[in-house]
Amino acid sequence: VQESRFLAIQVVSANFDIIGVPAVVHPGVRQALGVRARKTVDIPVASDGRYLARIDDLAATMAAGCRLLYLESPSRLTGAAYDAHEVDAIADLLLAHDGAVIWDQGLAPWAQTDPCLLLAQRAEMADRIVVLGEAWPGMGLESWMIGYIGANAEWFEQMRSQKQIMAICTSVASQYAAV
Repeated sequence: VQESRFLAIQVVSANFDIIGVPAVVHPGVRQALGVRARKTVDIPVASDGRYLARIDDLAATMAAGCRLLYLESPSRLTGAAYDAHEVDAIADLLLAHDGAVIWDQGLAPWAQTDPCLLLAQRAEMADRIVVLGEAWPGMGLESWMIGYIGANAEWFEQMRSQKQIMAICTSVASQYAAV
C-alpha cells in the first residue's frame, strides 16, 4: 500500500503546482511527499474525533489555488468516513475548481458506516481521481502487503512506467503472486 501511495503522490502531484493534505494523515503520505520538493498545504481537520478535513477547509484550500487533494476515507487514524453529503460536496468542489484527488479508501471494507461511500463510485470523477488501498483485506494476505491503484488512462500509464523503473531489480515471490 505504501508503494501505491508513493506512486500516486509522485506521479499525480507532478501534474499540479500544489497538493493539499489533511493535517492528520497516514505517516506514509508525509514520507512520500518528502522525496521530492513540492509545494504542499496542510488542511485543518475537524476536532470532533473523526479527524477528517472539513468541507469548508477543503473549499478554502481549493479557492486559494490548490487543485490536487490527498484524502483518506475512511481515516487511517479513526476509521471515520465522509458521509453522502460530504462526498457530494467534495465532488462539487473538484468539478468547480477543475481539481483532482488521491483518495485512500483502504479501510473501506472495515468501515463501521453503512454504506461506506466512495467518491470513485461517481462517474464524473473518473478523470479526476486516483483510488488506492489494500487488495483483499481480511483474506489472510495482509503480510504480503498487496495494494492497488485505480486511475484514468493517462495517470495509469505514468504510474506503470514509474513502477517498472522502481521494480526493475526487485522482483520477489510476493510480487509474482500478486500478478
